Amino acid sequence: MHLGVFLQKHRAVVVGLVTMVCALFLGYEAHSRWVMVEGVTSAPVVAPAVSLRFIKTASDLIAMTACLFACFVLARAAWKLRQQISFGTTGYLLGLIVVTVCAKRLIDVTQVHSYLPGGESRYALTSAVVSVLIACSIALLIPFIQKIADFGLTASAEHEKFVTLAENTGESFCLMESVYSGLHRIVDFRFTFVNSHAEKLLQRRNEDLVGKHLTDVLPQIRTNGILDLLRQVTVTDVPYMGEIKDIGPDGTGMWCTMKAVQIHGGIAIMLHDLSLERERQKRIEELNRFSQSLIEDAPFSIIAIGATGIITAMNSAAEQLTKYRRHELTGKHSIVILHDNAELSARSFAMSEETGIPVIAGFETLTATLRQRKSNESEWTYICKDGSRIAVHLALTVLRGAENEITGYLAVAFDISERKRLSDSISFLAHHDALTRLPNRMMLSQRMGEAIERAKALDQQISIVMVDVDHFKRINDSLGHQAGDELLITISERLLSAVRKTDTVARVGGDEFVVLMPNSGTRVDTLRCVNRILEKVQLPVHVAGREISVTASVGVCVYPDWGADPVSLLRNADAAMYAAKDSGRNSYQVFSDTMLEANADRLELETDLRHALEKNEMYVVYQPQVNCKTGEIVGIEALLRWNHPGRGLVSPADFIPAAEDCGLILPIGQWVLRRACQETRQMQERIGHRFTVAINLSPRQFLQSNLAEMVENALQESGLAAKDLELEITEYTLMISSTETSLALGRLRELGVRIAIDDFGTGFSSFKYILEYKVDRLKIDRSFIAKCPHDSNAASIVRTVIAMAHGLRMKVVAEGVETEEQAAFLARRHCDEAQGYLFGRPMPMDEVVERIVESKKRLESVARKQTLELAATSGV
Repeated sequence: MHLGVFLQKHRAVVVGLVTMVCALFLGYEAHSRWVMVEGVTSAPVVAPAVSLRFIKTASDLIAMTACLFACFVLARAAWKLRQQISFGTTGYLLGLIVVTVCAKRLIDVTQVHSYLPGGESRYALTSAVVSVLIACSIALLIPFIQKIADFGLTASAEHEKFVTLAENTGESFCLMESVYSGLHRIVDFRFTFVNSHAEKLLQRRNEDLVGKHLTDVLPQIRTNGILDLLRQVTVTDVPYMGEIKDIGPDGTGMWCTMKAVQIHGGIAIMLHDLSLERERQKRIEELNRFSQSLIEDAPFSIIAIGATGIITAMNSAAEQLTKYRRHELTGKHSIVILHDNAELSARSFAMSEETGIPVIAGFETLTATLRQRKSNESEWTYICKDGSRIAVHLALTVLRGAENEITGYLAVAFDISERKRLSDSISFLAHHDALTRLPNRMMLSQRMGEAIERAKALDQQISIVMVDVDHFKRINDSLGHQAGDELLITISERLLSAVRKTDTVARVGGDEFVVLMPNSGTRVDTLRCVNRILEKVQLPVHVAGREISVTASVGVCVYPDWGADPVSLLRNADAAMYAAKDSGRNSYQVFSDTMLEANADRLELETDLRHALEKNEMYVVYQPQVNCKTGEIVGIEALLRWNHPGRGLVSPADFIPAAEDCGLILPIGQWVLRRACQETRQMQERIGHRFTVAINLSPRQFLQSNLAEMVENALQESGLAAKDLELEITEYTLMISSTETSLALGRLRELGVRIAIDDFGTGFSSFKYILEYKVDRLKIDRSFIAKCPHDSNAASIVRTVIAMAHGLRMKVVAEGVETEEQAAFLARRHCDEAQGYLFGRPMPMDEVVERIVESKKRLESVARKQTLELAATSGV
């Protein structure tokens, strides 16, 4: 137990005992010495023996006990505080007093002085004086005892401060005293004090540690060298500081820093647990390694930049992207070395204009937008080591320190060249024609708007030239789409060569081109350019292995005379172009007010056409087909007519092309097919015998995916036999798509329907398709029939076609027969059938029935007449 604590607890007892001992001792000594003195100077007074003996004995016992106790306590305090002069003097004085008292009491008890001669009186006087001195000395010790008690209190307070400080250090702290062997060699240490942190670290309570040997708590320190280190600290008084890594009491790893200091023959140890720090450090290192690996193995460029722009680090992807090695850039060059100076200058100028704050071209251009933001992203161009240029998406991030100061930047970039090329390609396709690479309608409108604004400011004229290739559909259908594409590319190149570099040539439709001519000058200048366009276009073109000649119809509209906006200018130029087509094609027309009326009439015609079927304005007429040899009507051709309530009878040459253009030919064709089948079946029932009805199909009808189903439904609804139906198609239809054509013909043949080629001889490759596809009949075009009686070439063609068809086991029908001479020629050439005005114009169903009945009666009459003549001749 600490001295200070003991004195604090037993202060009253110690002071009381010392005071009592002193009082008794002084009283007894004064009394006895007074008696002895009186006895010497006068007659001795005989005191009661029992009383004196009792007092003396009691006084001796109490004094001896008190002195022993006080000597033990004070001697220990004096030893502990021997460095203090006052306490050291007190200790020596106390020892002298104790020795003197003990000697005196020993003499008194043994009565040695009584045997000395003449010494009784001298001893009595000397003893009295010594006793008084001893008593006074003991009295003088009381202040020193009080001082020792006060020091004990101070020590207790300091101890409390020490414990409080030890508990609040946040570190594990313990005091240990050395344990010696018989040879005064330190063999172990014993815990004398541990704070709560040490309890937690050692995983034991205070009462289980204080008084325990260190080797009992941590047995492994005998072999790991720590015990020897602590011995060395105690012997040499040299502190030790270092890290120790060992196994804790629970068997887990214990890693801490230890500071050991020798103190009063023992040792003070302070331990700082590093387990969490090392674990955290380990995690940080692992995270750093992972981050480094992640950065190094990242598939995109990562470059670390200092606050001034100097490159400090870069990963492998950055090396691959920029073609630079790390040692070539790191610490030597600014990130600006990878950027295009012209691009930096342009961006800095734009930033300065936008913000009003001057931005210096260079590294500041990259970081200017990071003043208020943590990062930014934009597209830049990297200049590689080999001089190549790469479009990159750059994300620049600010790196800041503990005080929010900028310490650097991180530039993350990835190659977007392919994406940019794709984006540019998409943008190009959005504004250009994919086939000819010319601007499309969208870009044309944009450029027209810009040209109009410029013309307003400068008081200039703009010419819009609409160019349409004549009969392109026929060329495309006959030679194929690839040939048509080749022709369009050639036309686009010729148009570009015929105009100025400041002009815009755009493709706005299938075979329609528009030339935008800003600041076109006078009308004469515009027409001179138009004539040059017509000359360029009509030059021979080689496509699909053939040389063909094409022409164009051109419409011209001038700003501001005939339009103030792109829409009206294009509309008026289109109207002028259609006027050029109506005037015979291969020419140009300049827009005028009358063209608007024609264009409006065309739109009105298309509108009326959409309601013609609903209003029952259309009907079917039939033209007879006769046997060239007998004159018998063997079939009819169904022809569509339109009786408009306001326009009257509209020519098929007018409304059929309009129906083709607006897409109404499909529903109209289906209606004609159903109506013709129904009425033909009715006529067969009225006449009493069967005949064939021929129905024309447009190319768009023929390529319908459901054509076979539509024909089959029409036959089933009407009850007409499939072999009584003949579908007429043109050579151009056969030339559109061989695969689709073969499939369509195959499905129709499965139904039993006949196939005829109409207007035979007017195509480009007639004989080729005759051999490729199986058809039932050929219809020779009327242009050959009209010339055959007096044109040897036309006659040769007709004879050849008839001979060829018969050789292929096909029948031949001649169209447009109008004279007896033509009919006689066909009969001589063994043509199978003919149709034309000579045999009858297109007529309604009732007239057809009458004509067939009359023809049948006439043939019967002729047959009877021939029979009678034959019989009369035989009778003669």
